[in-house]
Amino acid sequence: MDLQVEEIIHQYREFSKVPTPTKANLIFGPKCNSVSIRSEWSVRDLERSERVQFVVHHVGHSIGEDQFQVSTVGPATVMPNLKISGVSSSGRFLAILSEAPNKKGEKQQYLEVWTSKWKILNVNLQNLEAHGRVCDDKEFGCLEWSNDESHLLYIAEKKKPQGESFFKESNKHSNSLKKEEMRKGTEFMYKGNWGEQLEERHHTVVCVMKINTGSVTIVDHLPPSVSSAQAVWSPNDAGVVCVGWDEKPYHLGLVFCKNRRSHIFYQEIETNSCVVISNEEKCVFSPRFSPNKHYLAFLENQVGSPHHCGSRLIKYDWRSKESTVVVDLVYDCLGGEFPGIYVNDLPFRCWTEDSNCLVFNTFWKSKQILGKLQRNDQKTDIKWTELDNTSHQIPDIDWTIIPLKPTKETENSEFLGIEYEAILVKPKKHGDEILHSVPLIVWPHGGPHSLIIPEYALYPIVFAKLGFASLLVNFRGSLGFGEHSINSLLGNIGNQDVKDVQLAVENVLTREDINRAQLLLFGGSHGGFLVIHIAGQYPDQYKACACRNPLVHIPAFQSNSDIPDWSFTETGLGKQFSFQEPTTSEVLTTMWNCSPIRHANNIKIPVLFLLGKNDLRVPSSQGLYLFKLLKGNGRAVRCHMYEDNHSLLKVEVEADAFVNTVLWFVEHLVPKEDKL
Repeated sequence: MDLQVEEIIHQYREFSKVPTPTKANLIFGPKCNSVSIRSEWSVRDLERSERVQFVVHHVGHSIGEDQFQVSTVGPATVMPNLKISGVSSSGRFLAILSEAPNKKGEKQQYLEVWTSKWKILNVNLQNLEAHGRVCDDKEFGCLEWSNDESHLLYIAEKKKPQGESFFKESNKHSNSLKKEEMRKGTEFMYKGNWGEQLEERHHTVVCVMKINTGSVTIVDHLPPSVSSAQAVWSPNDAGVVCVGWDEKPYHLGLVFCKNRRSHIFYQEIETNSCVVISNEEKCVFSPRFSPNKHYLAFLENQVGSPHHCGSRLIKYDWRSKESTVVVDLVYDCLGGEFPGIYVNDLPFRCWTEDSNCLVFNTFWKSKQILGKLQRNDQKTDIKWTELDNTSHQIPDIDWTIIPLKPTKETENSEFLGIEYEAILVKPKKHGDEILHSVPLIVWPHGGPHSLIIPEYALYPIVFAKLGFASLLVNFRGSLGFGEHSINSLLGNIGNQDVKDVQLAVENVLTREDINRAQLLLFGGSHGGFLVIHIAGQYPDQYKACACRNPLVHIPAFQSNSDIPDWSFTETGLGKQFSFQEPTTSEVLTTMWNCSPIRHANNIKIPVLFLLGKNDLRVPSSQGLYLFKLLKGNGRAVRCHMYEDNHSLLKVEVEADAFVNTVLWFVEHLVPKEDKL
C-alpha cells in the first residue's frame, strides 16, 4: 500500500472541516406559520489546535401542511468564548456563559444577557465571590430561564475556604471575613472529585441570578453529601427541581456512567425545604417539565448495573405526586422488536406544546430512531421514525450494516438467540470498476456497553478515503439490543466479545473484497482491551495493531481507575464490589483470567500505543505496562503520550493520533522484502 503522509494530512484536513451541531432553539412566530432557528455548531480548527464554536441563524416559512421551507440568514457568527447558552421561552433574551482570560492570563467566567439589540447584563462571576466555577458539562451544567424571565438558574462549585501554609504570615489588619475563608495547613488536603473529565467537580450547588441586579442566591438545601446537577424551574418559579448525585462514601467516576446513585429533589426557595420525588436506590437524570407544568419526565437506571444500560422513562404527576413508568426496560427483543430506551439524556424540549406527546431519540440496534410517545393512561403508544443518516451521501464511501448470529460454539447458554451487528465502511465501487482487495481495520467499540451507528464519523470516513475498509463491531453487550444482550457479557469479557468480533471478521472475509492478508486492529478503552486480546488469541491472523488507552490488566485497574466497580461488574462479580473491604485473591484471579495481559507473550504483531497522560478512566500505566513487556520481548512497539484525557479528543491530539495510526498500518502492511 503506497500512501504518502501529504495525502493522509490532506484527506484528514478536508473532512475535519465538517462542523458538528451541538444545540438549536426554535422560536415560532404568530399563528406558527413562521419560525426562527438559532443553531450552535463546533468545528475543528487544526491551525489553532482548538474547537471553534459558531452560531447560525435560519428562518422558516410554512409552505403547506406540516411543511416548512428553511433558509440560512447571513454568515455564521463565531463565538470563541461560548460555554453554554439559554434562550428564554419568549425568545426575547439570550443568556450566555462565556470564559476568557483577564490581563493576568487567569480564566474568568462571565454571565451575559442579550436582547435582539444589545447586551443588558454582563457579570464577572469571580468578582461576586458567591461560588466557585460554573459547570458547563452535560452531567452537571444548565442555564435555565425562570418562567417569568426574571431569573437565571445554573450549577456551580460550592465556595469553600481556601487552604494556606502554616508558615504564611498573616496580615493582622486584614478583613476578618477573609481570615475565616483561609484555613491553615489544608492547602494540600485531598478533595474527592467526580473523576475522568470532571476533576474540577467536587461539590456543586444550585445558583439563582436576579437579572435586574446581577445578584446571586445559593439554593443549597440538599443533604451535605449530595452534588446538585441538571436543575430546572418548578411551576410558578416557586422552587428548583434538580438531580442530586450521591457522594457517599466517596466519589466514583461519572462521565459515561449511568449507574450512579442519585435522586430528583425539589427545593422550595421561600420555605428552604427539600423533598425527594424519585425512587430510592436508583440513578435518575434528565428532568424535563411539560409546557403546562403538570408532568415531570425523567430517566431512571439501576444502581450497580453495568455503566450504561437501558433506561425507564418515568412520568411524575406534579399535582397528585405520583410516579408512573411510561416505558419500561425491555429484556428480550428477539425478532427485531423495540429494545428499550438507550440514551444519554432526554432532549431539553422533549414535550410537544400541548403537553400530550413526548419526543426522544434512542438506539435500536445499529441505528438511531426518533420516538413520539402519545400520553395515554391505558397503554404506551409510540410512533417511530428512523433518522436519516447522511453518511451514505459522502462520495466514494459505502456503509453496510451486517446482521450476525453467534455460532453453536459461541452461543451463551443463559442468553440464547441474541443477535448482534457490524458496520462495514469501505471505498465504493463504481459500475464495472474493478477494485483491488483492500486492507481491513477491525474496530470494536469501547465501553463495553456502548454502540457505533452509521453517522458522520471522521476516522472511518478518512480511513475509507485512504483506501482502508473498517469493520465496526457492535458485539453482544452493545446498547440497543435489549437488556439480555448487555447482561450476557457480564462475566464473559475477553471471551464472548472477542469471539463475536472474530466471527464478524470471518463473515466479512467470505463475502467482501477484503484482503485477508492485510487485517489490522484498532480500538480504544474496552475496544483497546479487545484488540489486545485478539492480537494474543489470534497471533498469526493480523498484521498490526493500534490501541488508544487500552485496558490490559483488570486487577491493577480496579485499584487505580475512577470506576473501580467496573472491574467487578464486567467480570461477573458485581455483588462483591465493596467501598470498605479489600479485594480478595480469588477475585483478583478471576479478573486476571479476563485480562488481555495474560496473552501478552503470544503477541507477535507490531503494536502502537496512543495514551492520555491525564486519563483517570484507564490510566496510562495500563498501556505502558504492556508496552514495556512487548519491548522487553523484542516486539515492534511505539508509544505516543499525549497531554489529554481518556477520550483523546483535543484537536491536535486527535489529528496526530490519526496520522500516526495510518503511517503505522502502512509501514507494517509492506512486506519486509519490499522495504529493502
